[in-house]
Amino acid sequence: MVRQQLEAGTTEECLVKFNERFSFLAAKRFLAEFAQVTPQTVDTWFRKERQPTGLVLIRTRVFLSLTGYRVQEFDSVPEDNQKLARIIALNLIDAKQVKSDLGYRDDQGVYDLILRGRTMMPASSLRLEKVLTSYKESVEVAAEEFLQRLDRVLSGEVGVGPSPARPTPPSPDSAPNGTADMSQEELDQLLLAMDQRNEALTRELEEEKKAHEATKGELERVRLEYKPVSVSADLARKYLHEDPDAPRD
Repeated sequence: MVRQQLEAGTTEECLVKFNERFSFLAAKRFLAEFAQVTPQTVDTWFRKERQPTGLVLIRTRVFLSLTGYRVQEFDSVPEDNQKLARIIALNLIDAKQVKSDLGYRDDQGVYDLILRGRTMMPASSLRLEKVLTSYKESVEVAAEEFLQRLDRVLSGEVGVGPSPARPTPPSPDSAPNGTADMSQEELDQLLLAMDQRNEALTRELEEEKKAHEATKGELERVRLEYKPVSVSADLARKYLHEDPDAPRD
């Protein structure tokens, strides 16, 4: 379910190695899409200015693992925890549903389980086993689809595919003055949506510019090919310099 091993290291080190090996734009955008952040955020990871956290970190480690990197932090947690991470990162189930299924009170419990390999109570272990069994086949299919698409992206055959779902705009009534608190993941998704809108507007403007230039070029061609003709002065004066409907003397 994973590619041939490339290199090993921490999450930060594997991100840098990924950028060094696959430095073209499509690869970066594919990582950004999978992690559900903006390409600009991924750039900050590559430059070691920021590092992913929470749910974004789970997706990033799964991405690197499926790509073929041995991520030390990911490999250090139990195998069942890794399987759960893949189920979440491949969008088969969301963290809130996992929280409910395992009986945790908040999302942090799920993050601690996956990112830090926290020990589970027997009752939670049974619930986890049930979740893993339910998604066993679907996660294998999703992982295989990921690898096929990854191969196409890295070989340059295709660009990134459908964009991740955009976050629902906060309701004006959700907080005073029409504002709403956002988590880092939600902010990253909002920035991604804005980035995608900017790209769409740029494409639309570029298409309009091309159409304008084509029309202008055609008019310039006609102008260059234009050949003046000789007409009588009376004819020119009659129609260009005088009112043709004016009474004649």
